[in-house]
Amino acid sequence: MVRMILVSVVPFVVGCIDGVPGDDLQVQETGCLGYQTEAMLVDDVGGMWLGCGSDEGLFYAEDPFFDDFYEVDGFDEYLVYDLEQAPDGRIYVAGGYWEGAPILVSLAGATIEEHLFYDPQTMPMGKTQNVALTSDGQVMVDSLTGGNIGYFDGNSWVEAYYWNEGSLTGSDVGYQMSDLVSFGDAFFAVGSVIASPPAVFFPSEKVGATYHFEVVEITNDTRYGALEALVVLGEDHLIAAGADNSYHDTTLWNCTSSCRDSSSWHEQSFAFEAGKYTAIHFADDGLHGIAVGELDPQAAGGFVILTSDGGNSWTHVAAQFPGLTAAWAFDDGAYAVASGGGYFAIERP
Repeated sequence: MVRMILVSVVPFVVGCIDGVPGDDLQVQETGCLGYQTEAMLVDDVGGMWLGCGSDEGLFYAEDPFFDDFYEVDGFDEYLVYDLEQAPDGRIYVAGGYWEGAPILVSLAGATIEEHLFYDPQTMPMGKTQNVALTSDGQVMVDSLTGGNIGYFDGNSWVEAYYWNEGSLTGSDVGYQMSDLVSFGDAFFAVGSVIASPPAVFFPSEKVGATYHFEVVEITNDTRYGALEALVVLGEDHLIAAGADNSYHDTTLWNCTSSCRDSSSWHEQSFAFEAGKYTAIHFADDGLHGIAVGELDPQAAGGFVILTSDGGNSWTHVAAQFPGLTAAWAFDDGAYAVASGGGYFAIERP
């Protein structure tokens, strides 16, 4: 199904936050007025998209360094949880809202195309949390609240609750993803099961595998809980982040070789510990990256760390932030962050 869309203007306010780094931070107000902004995407022409998640709406700025954010019509009653751009330029939107609403749509120019709907028998997901696209036309989504995934092989959709590679031989184990990404023609994810160690999900290499994943628990300590965010810089260069749920401490894990071996993963520590990571993003150069999150207690606000060497070392941005839930890194070292209450900030180096 295809629908036409329009856009309308949302005004912004510009200010500065003192501190080094962070002394040239531009703070704007967007229309994402709920408790967090779930999705951020810079498209292939430099425009930025924001998805509200906890509140309805999708917003767009032609140049996020200078322009207002526009509200995209057609999403005023839609919870947007993830945004990805396909090789053909189409913007995919994961989310949902009302009964019977699509759980995956895409935008091409001034039209919305609806791709996937909830079905209690064939697609039992009321909302989708993540969408990932491969260069050869595969698409994968996961459920916001359950362990289900949806997989499109280029021709048709299938749904699966047991998607670990053990299900190929009858060893079914249910997991839930928290972040889902693609690299080349394959999918990667992170997550866990309750009271189990944090897991990274690699594309299965077993015969007969399609949407299946190999599960690698990167530590045998169950207190770390589920990982929240993942970036894949190479088949053997991954960074995953989340929180130690027992001690409310941040956890950032880096692997640069043999990443299917749990002993190859190493935790990186920082001066701030109490809190959790919520988002990681790296620029196309694979060197400049950003990780953000929320401090504990939440009243303490949020944090930003930056890297320019592929995640080997990180710099803490000395500025005051609210708890942050979305981030973007640019090749020149610029970065953008977002949160709830309409908060959006961007800075050039």
